[in-house]
Amino acid sequence: MCGIFCSVGQVAPQDLPPGIQKRLQDRGPDSFRQLPIRIPEADHATLHCEPSKCFLTFAASVLSLRGEALFAQPVADSKLAHILCWNGEAWRIAGQPVVGNDTHVVFKHLVQAASCRDSELHGPSDPSGNCIRDCHDASLKRILNAVGGISGPYAFVFFDRAHQRILFARDILGRRSLLYGLTPDGGVNLASISGSDPSTAWTEVEADGLYVADLAGPLDQDRYNSPGVFGYSLAGSPVPIYRYPWIRPGPNPGPNERLSLPSHFPTLNKSLPGPHIPHLHRDAASVETLAQKLRSSLSARVEDVPSTAAVNQHVAELPRVAILFSGGVDCTVLARLVHDILPSGRIIDLLNVAFENPRVVKAARARQSPKEQNSGDAENSNEASSPLMPAYPRQPPLDGKVQGLNVYDLCPDRLSGRASLAELQQINIPYAEAISHREQIISLMKPHNTEMDLSIAYAFYFAARGSGVVRDPDGQTSTIYTSPARVLLSGLGADELFAGYSRHAAAFGRSGFDGLLDELELDFNRLGCRNLGRDDRVIGHWGKEVRYPYLDEDLVQWALASPVWEKCGFGQDLKGSNGIAEPGKLVLRLLAQILNMPGAASMKKRAVGISQSYMEIRQLMNGHRYNSVHGQRK
Repeated sequence: MCGIFCSVGQVAPQDLPPGIQKRLQDRGPDSFRQLPIRIPEADHATLHCEPSKCFLTFAASVLSLRGEALFAQPVADSKLAHILCWNGEAWRIAGQPVVGNDTHVVFKHLVQAASCRDSELHGPSDPSGNCIRDCHDASLKRILNAVGGISGPYAFVFFDRAHQRILFARDILGRRSLLYGLTPDGGVNLASISGSDPSTAWTEVEADGLYVADLAGPLDQDRYNSPGVFGYSLAGSPVPIYRYPWIRPGPNPGPNERLSLPSHFPTLNKSLPGPHIPHLHRDAASVETLAQKLRSSLSARVEDVPSTAAVNQHVAELPRVAILFSGGVDCTVLARLVHDILPSGRIIDLLNVAFENPRVVKAARARQSPKEQNSGDAENSNEASSPLMPAYPRQPPLDGKVQGLNVYDLCPDRLSGRASLAELQQINIPYAEAISHREQIISLMKPHNTEMDLSIAYAFYFAARGSGVVRDPDGQTSTIYTSPARVLLSGLGADELFAGYSRHAAAFGRSGFDGLLDELELDFNRLGCRNLGRDDRVIGHWGKEVRYPYLDEDLVQWALASPVWEKCGFGQDLKGSNGIAEPGKLVLRLLAQILNMPGAASMKKRAVGISQSYMEIRQLMNGHRYNSVHGQRK
């Protein structure tokens, strides 16, 4: 993972905005460097590039997770003809696994695509080495196909000097962050994370295609209005920006597909079952296929993670991988499969977040007997209670036990997490600590600014920090522990692919399979704007990278192509499913059974407890909900 930055200056190379360099280095602690360049006058003589738009600054930090050696960024060739800032993981290119450092492979892949072919040059090139305009579209088409062939999460910025253009994009599922901002002096910034300067208004680059900033200006109306090309002037950009959208290729490409990004994914299989719905059971082919594809996805994401230097002489090797663990079937299956894939003895951290909620604790204490209420910790209690903070310690002890209660075990995600696996790293967040980090989290998640954004960002922020406690083998004592794992696994994607949300059951109840399929199609189509960029900004702050095994392109392709009755159990009789009562994600629940995890297989889907806990804490603070973090009270 990396932090990337690019600016186009009107008068001179842009300095990094206030706070940007520190935040980039937080994301990539292994390397940081800047590369300011000026396009010489001779370069824009042919294409009429205005000199005032040709001052560029590239910067990147690196969290080194691929290959045997550190590969610093920005990446550039010897003549600065091509420059790449890459924040991503290319697992496959054109269907072939990427071996070694993916940044190096992607750079070579894009340079080869951008370079002009002899057959495309119908005359001599100008003295600066620029290709003439005739090869512009041919090289652009190759770049579109090259980017479309990358499997994995990414956001990147690529400078192609020969054609006077900067190309930038996020992957179709939006798994990495990229922001766009205009500076007060007319400069353009692209960055993984926003800065602290309030004069720059940041917006998120949508995961909807490849954007091309034409430094040669002015706006080409023919190109702007051509089929399949969407012209933009993002937030008043001083240079023309064209968008080439993702399109699912058909057998006979139309004009909209000739200059577009070829999507990895087919349309959702919306076949309807006959009068007798096939029964989904443990021996079904789809259960075995899911197991195979999930193992393949996980192997790519966990097997070659570089080791973390041990700082404790009593520990042979520190954990390299951690799982964001709520105890649900999605993350529990991941934990079991990763355990099977990694060598014996390799430690996997299970990160489980719980927030202290004074209101929930107060309600739980009201249900206690007088003897229980007066037991223990009396010397640490507040001198007086209040509606906001009931009478118990302002800072709960390490184990969370206060007057007969564990204030963290009341959190829903802690309950489900311990029900699935007891060996958790418990990330216990006291009320006061949660509130003290609020402004930092709000700043990191920008430009997102709703209360729901904040509630989810809180959970990811503290989970990625990884500071908590682990219970000793005796089960009675706890030890402070901070996870050194740099790679975090998330179960996101399983609900969208296998109908795990309550709205899927509601859609089936209203409109049968037609309604369910429409809801599944809607869920997948909006995955690219599901706020994964926000999560990347928040998690990346701690020098950690989140990976999504359920969103592996090969697994998603299979899930989209499979009929709905091979993925979930709506309309089926579940009496013979050994305790599974919910039809959502039935194929995944059956896999959990095969893996000997009946509790996870039968666990009911519920709302995210960590988010709900924080929402309730916010209500305690002021008794009001907000439309947005910076907005007005309702």
